[in-house]
Amino acid sequence: MSSSKIFGGIRVRLTFLFIGIFGSTLIVFGLLLYRAFVLSYQSEFDHDLYNYTYEIAQNLNESFFGELTVDIEVLSGGGKIYPFPTNRAYFQLWREDGRLGGKSANLGNLQLPLTQKILQELTTDGESVQSIVVRGKPFRLFSYLVRGNEEDDETGISIKKILQVAVPLSAVEREQSRLIKFFGFSIPLTLLVAAMGGLFLSFRAFRPISEIIEKAKLITAKKLNERVPVPSSRDELYELAVTINQLLDRLQMSFESQDRFVADASHQLRTPLAILQGEIEVLKRSEKREESRVNDFLASALSEVQHLSSMVTNLLLLARLDAEVGVDFTGETRLDEVLLEVVSRFSKLAKERRMVLVPRIEGDNLEIPGESDLVQTVLQNLVENAIKYGVEGSVIELLIKEEQRDDRRFLVVSVTSEGEPISENEREIIFERFFRRAVTANTTAGTGLGLAICSRIMAVFGGIIDIDPKFSSGVRVRTYWPFDRKSVDMKNS
Repeated sequence: MSSSKIFGGIRVRLTFLFIGIFGSTLIVFGLLLYRAFVLSYQSEFDHDLYNYTYEIAQNLNESFFGELTVDIEVLSGGGKIYPFPTNRAYFQLWREDGRLGGKSANLGNLQLPLTQKILQELTTDGESVQSIVVRGKPFRLFSYLVRGNEEDDETGISIKKILQVAVPLSAVEREQSRLIKFFGFSIPLTLLVAAMGGLFLSFRAFRPISEIIEKAKLITAKKLNERVPVPSSRDELYELAVTINQLLDRLQMSFESQDRFVADASHQLRTPLAILQGEIEVLKRSEKREESRVNDFLASALSEVQHLSSMVTNLLLLARLDAEVGVDFTGETRLDEVLLEVVSRFSKLAKERRMVLVPRIEGDNLEIPGESDLVQTVLQNLVENAIKYGVEGSVIELLIKEEQRDDRRFLVVSVTSEGEPISENEREIIFERFFRRAVTANTTAGTGLGLAICSRIMAVFGGIIDIDPKFSSGVRVRTYWPFDRKSVDMKNS
């Protein structure tokens, strides 16, 4: 297999399509997870900051010069652990009269902001949390009301002092950085593993197709009996292999039909052509061409040409039936109408042998799917054989009736004639091409293709043709025409 097929095949394209969809989904999921983690961690951080601020409010020391200090040992007592460095925190205290009461020494000349929004949130909620920037770095500012015992007459809220605590967001940034690095490493690795696994699975899944392709390349006109391998699992590949094999079956049938036609034609046409050639050569060598002799030659030649024409017509019809080409099942055919038309056509021939054609029709549902020409061909061949091979002066019965066979409904057309019964051995081969019974081969003209044509037409219709073994006083040929061609098992034909 060439590299262009490997890297440009449908398997690789499907793998990359899968990776694209899976990767996009994974990235979106990672972003949502990252966002959820940040919000969750931020919420926990704010909760710890609230506790930290509350502890500071309880242990805040203010010097004479307005510096605020906190006892670190008190804050860390009882196993308290906060996700931010306490020595880098900023403190700021506002007095009741709105003046700055004090701040931590590390603030220097800076002041933590006390905006109108913060004051409004303090008034309604008693606390406020904001993200700010101090000296170019992100901080989280928590403003907290330190309540006294006396209430304000106007607002009803005892506001004594406002404590503001700002802590660095380095812990949040650190966790965010770790999470980004994790996703930056794990997502490409996951996609790489998925790509390798996808390629492996796609190559394994498409292996039956590769086997089908390789086998199909080896099938030629001389190897039409070969078939592509059928997977054991009944999936789409199974259906594909079965469909290809069915196509090969039809192709083999068509090729065999052509080969059989050529073989049959070359074999059967050789004798009448040789007779014609011999008679022409005799007439050509004769010095005196008497009129009676010429007339005899023309009559013999016309008979051979008619025989040849009939044989070629039958062979072409067999070839068409073998390939099932040009057979129409979209319409409906009434068997009674076709039978009566055949009786009318062969009445003259029957009278010449003092025979009587007696049609009998039972039932009202007499329509079958299929074209009437082929139905007419079957009935014509059966009636013609009954007249040619039956006993002179006898009656030929033509019966149409509905019958149930193997849980299927058929319209049965039987042709019964008096004559030499067909033996069991002959019944097995009587529908083969060019077979002629020994008792009639030398006395009655024929090609031996009539019943073979009937058998193929019945097979195409999905019907059945047989010789009634229980009828011993003559010959009864039965044809079973299905009401629904698809419901009939072709193997029974």
